Amino acid sequence: MKKFLLIFLSLVAIIIIAFSVLNDSGDSLISDGLEINTTYIGDSSELVSNLEISGKLKKKQTVEIKTMLNENNKISINRSQEGGKLGIIIRNSKGEKLVEKQISDSQTFSFQSTAGEGSIQFVLYQGTHKILININEE
Repeated sequence: MKKFLLIFLSLVAIIIIAFSVLNDSGDSLISDGLEINTTYIGDSSELVSNLEISGKLKKKQTVEIKTMLNENNKISINRSQEGGKLGIIIRNSKGEKLVEKQISDSQTFSFQSTAGEGSIQFVLYQGTHKILININEE
């Protein structure tokens, strides 16, 4: 009886291990992560003027930067990879939301604000990303 119980429990353990390996094998081959390169404004180590994002994501991830906003602002987004969706949220120094939009392809857009420090959140969804962002580039 003890032999039978030992064999039965061994088979159950093997089946459980096999199911866990089969369930994990699909996603584990997909790399997950982003490479982010920034160019700062003047001597600042915090205020960003250009940003390059590339990589693959399994889950949504948010990247937030600080930048200098002018009265009239222009943001240029160049997406060389189709796939993962991109959301953008721009806030002024008071935290007020100025712009919120979904970006599906390359585009340039303008908006107005009071001059001063602001923040931009980039919401990157599952998929492949290769994005170059220029903020108020002359």
